[in-house]
Amino acid sequence: MVSENSITVQVRLKFTDFWRANRLYRASTSNDHIGRLLIGLLSLFLGGCYLVFLATQPIRSHNDIDLSIPAAFMSILIGIILILDLIPLAFSWLVFKQNNRLYSEPYRVIFDENGISVQRPDMSTKYEWDLFYAAVEGRDEFILIYGKNLYFATPKTCFESEKQTEIFRSILQRKVLSFRQMLKLPLDIR
Repeated sequence: MVSENSITVQVRLKFTDFWRANRLYRASTSNDHIGRLLIGLLSLFLGGCYLVFLATQPIRSHNDIDLSIPAAFMSILIGIILILDLIPLAFSWLVFKQNNRLYSEPYRVIFDENGISVQRPDMSTKYEWDLFYAAVEGRDEFILIYGKNLYFATPKTCFESEKQTEIFRSILQRKVLSFRQMLKLPLDIR
């Protein structure tokens, strides 16, 4: 249902929607992408150099446990984890699985001049527009930020047409203090 002042959509979040919204939130609220990437590359480089150094050394025989090779592999593993952003991915998956019923159950959302109404089978919630201090449009979703680590995500796939998406975008531009587009995330390979 669409009018100039109201949009009603059906939402059913999948893990990919949840993960993309999480990445968009993190990319729009922090500047750690470059630091995390540099630390990951440095860890990968140092671990690789140490592994090459150990491979060129003669084998030492002693009764003590030698942790040199596992330390080099751990450095490489840490580099891969940081570069591929695997810790937030694992954390997001755990949160999504813990709250699977809440996230994957279909619900209705009404965006109007007063705010956002979320209607689930067992509960309803109303968010006023002044609660949100920022809105970010990504390639696949919109997020409305309203606290430290709190945001409301709406996948673009729930909008029936491009016109409905445009109306929603204009509502956000009028009602939310800061609206910006981040159609390309750092390290996005799509």
